[in-house]
Amino acid sequence: MTQQAGSIDSPEALVAGAVAIARHRLADADHRLTAAALQAYADKVLSRVRSGRPKALLAHLHDILFEEGGFRGNTADYYAIDNSLLPAALATRRGLPIILSLIYKSVADRVGLRAWGLALPGHFMAGVEVEGDVLIIDPFHGGRELSRDEAHDHIRRVLGEEIEWTDDYLLPASPRKWLTSI
Repeated sequence: MTQQAGSIDSPEALVAGAVAIARHRLADADHRLTAAALQAYADKVLSRVRSGRPKALLAHLHDILFEEGGFRGNTADYYAIDNSLLPAALATRRGLPIILSLIYKSVADRVGLRAWGLALPGHFMAGVEVEGDVLIIDPFHGGRELSRDEAHDHIRRVLGEEIEWTDDYLLPASPRKWLTSI
């Protein structure tokens, strides 16, 4: 039991955990197939990048996921259960902020970028480090990059003007935090 609890903190365990959660609703949810789908996106990104430069990787990652792949938040049916299931979101390319951020992080990790989840109040996003800069990415809104001020404005619109910004919001959400929030 202790060994299983400790393993939840690995990046691949995050995907496995999300698939395990999905199995409660989708009997055919399969970790290997889900990991293969994420790797296929990563392979497509890597096939286009001629240099290993992080900015090139990031540009192609966004092109593959958001321009060609069409990943977006499901604004038409936000509360549909499939929006919170990783395999379903990969199939429909629609989902909740937390699941789309998981897809983004998983593919970014596979292409060699350092990415993590940002558990902002009221809206999960992704952080990615590129050449020393931390970028805030909103996969729910098509991979839009936000400044700290824009992220703060977003959470104030969602939760009210009294919400104050702290750079602690930019700290990585642990896989444990991530999975308990799905």
